[in-house]
Amino acid sequence: MKTLIYVSCLLILSQVGMAQTNMISSAADLFNFLNSDLDYIEARNDRYRTVEGSPYLDSEFHPGSLSINKTKFTGISLRYNCYEGYFEFETEQGVKYFDQKVTRIDTVWLEGDTFLYVYFQSGKSRRQTFMKAVHIGPTSVYLHNEIIVTQAEQTSGYVAEKPASFQKLAESIYIQEEGKPAIEFKGKKSLEEIFPEQHAMLSDYVKSEKLKLKKIEDVVRLCEYYDAQR
Repeated sequence: MKTLIYVSCLLILSQVGMAQTNMISSAADLFNFLNSDLDYIEARNDRYRTVEGSPYLDSEFHPGSLSINKTKFTGISLRYNCYEGYFEFETEQGVKYFDQKVTRIDTVWLEGDTFLYVYFQSGKSRRQTFMKAVHIGPTSVYLHNEIIVTQAEQTSGYVAEKPASFQKLAESIYIQEEGKPAIEFKGKKSLEEIFPEQHAMLSDYVKSEKLKLKKIEDVVRLCEYYDAQR
């Protein structure tokens, strides 16, 4: 089974390379790319040995599917490295990963969740990462998972030494209008920032419907209402 998965991944990436520019275009380039992935994973694992916890949403691999250049590929064993921001897959040679700078994945389907590669506003800059799609429409809603590494702490007085550790942050909600970066939704106070021209109307809707904007279902209702009024 692993052999079949490995061969399938090779065929997938080689086909994509032929269809797009700045992608792998020959078997030799493909194997060099995969070997460099393995080297990177091994070096990364060495760094992880001093860090407690897990960088994964789920450390186990599960059958999943992904879309590259609007072509869907199924039966790939995947997991999401939330700390690094990429998906990993199993091969006979070991664990490798999809580098978005080389193999641009549009969509990933894994364990009932759909992940999209989303532009979002981060302070004054714009970044891009995978987010879980909750509602797709003219105005879409996403859940963003983030894992950070806390710094190690040396022994001080009665406080014991603490190693560095992976820490999962609270899941955050993002809203994205077509053609704009996604913006983190932090409740009613975010209405004016995300919907500057319609925030009064939406505030009235939230009040009349008694929406609890900490619930993802209510945020989806808000966005559906907003789209219906346009």
